[in-house]
Amino acid sequence: MRLRSAIDRNPWIKRSSPYRLTRSIYHLSRNTVRKSGWLTQRSIRDYLDRHPVRKLHIGCGDNRLDGWLNTEFEGHAPLSVAYLDATRPFPLPTDTFEFVFSEHMIEHVPLIAAFTMLQECCRVLKPGGRIRISTPPLEYLIKLVVNPAPEDEEYLLWHRQECSPESPVFTAAVAVADYYKQWGHEFVYDEPTLRALMSKAGFVSIEKLALCESSEPELRNLEHHERLPEGMLRRLTFTLEAVKPF
Repeated sequence: MRLRSAIDRNPWIKRSSPYRLTRSIYHLSRNTVRKSGWLTQRSIRDYLDRHPVRKLHIGCGDNRLDGWLNTEFEGHAPLSVAYLDATRPFPLPTDTFEFVFSEHMIEHVPLIAAFTMLQECCRVLKPGGRIRISTPPLEYLIKLVVNPAPEDEEYLLWHRQECSPESPVFTAAVAVADYYKQWGHEFVYDEPTLRALMSKAGFVSIEKLALCESSEPELRNLEHHERLPEGMLRRLTFTLEAVKPF
């Protein structure tokens, strides 16, 4: 019934070729299964039963981590990845996880929704549990426009080739505009704003760390640096870790 109503809401599906229609039905049915409450709860229950040290990965994308409860909102994720809308209350018990990690996800939701997400992260962490958030730095985008360094030309060249090959002109301003328009970013953070938001959500001992580095072994080497040319993710990321107070 859900699948039929989804097709009815999308009349373009009925006008598609048989191949596209088949693929559309497949993806709609797959997404319906992924988002079903019973599958999500089963995935969560199975994970909690099998892992004495619980680690929550929010917005895993293609970077699925061993030993973590990998979650994703987008429909392309496999059924082994638990569905999670991080802008709503998490279907997870309070004081359950030792670690939470999210990489290049929080900038894809509005500020108020990000605050809800961080509050939920604080709730599901055990007292003393640790969160790690990696996200693009607004400071770097401003620097590209106001005071670019010679090494920034490498990023701008890559961005033009990958993201704006048909643009009639290309400047740093075009790259910054693309950063929002093409990649679905809702709110790109500077460090003070993300610190303030994490503190408001209940976290303490907030510290800035380098990519893939942490004083906590479980939080090292988590970022998916292979998805961009070597060294580029380091420029496009800053990381804050924080603790849920006892």
